[in-house]
Amino acid sequence: MIGMNRYGEAVRRHWEQLPEQYMRIEDPESFFAELGEYAALMIDELADDLAGADPPGEGYLDKVVRLTAARRLAEQEVIADLRPASAPDDDELAAAVPPLIIWRGCPSWTDACTWTCVIHPKG
Repeated sequence: MIGMNRYGEAVRRHWEQLPEQYMRIEDPESFFAELGEYAALMIDELADDLAGADPPGEGYLDKVVRLTAARRLAEQEVIADLRPASAPDDDELAAAVPPLIIWRGCPSWTDACTWTCVIHPKG
């Protein structure tokens, strides 16, 4: 089993705010460990895209600032995308259709038809 990274822990804390949805996750440790690994990959990819190429003549400190800003923005965006959807106004609807974040390659991909899914096509 993979240990949970800081991104998995961050997403888990958000999910714990919706206990009914959190309780529906069969194996939270594995789920959030895998989700954290996925988040790390997506953050790396997005941070590279956001940072772009090194501008000619860029100094060391300017580069550190650019790369750090790109990474922080990527972390914010990816973690926000992996948070559970807020519960709808109708509590019965929320109980009947629990949201689940799933991506291609996730062991639960084949079960996606029974859940409301946010599909991340990259990967």
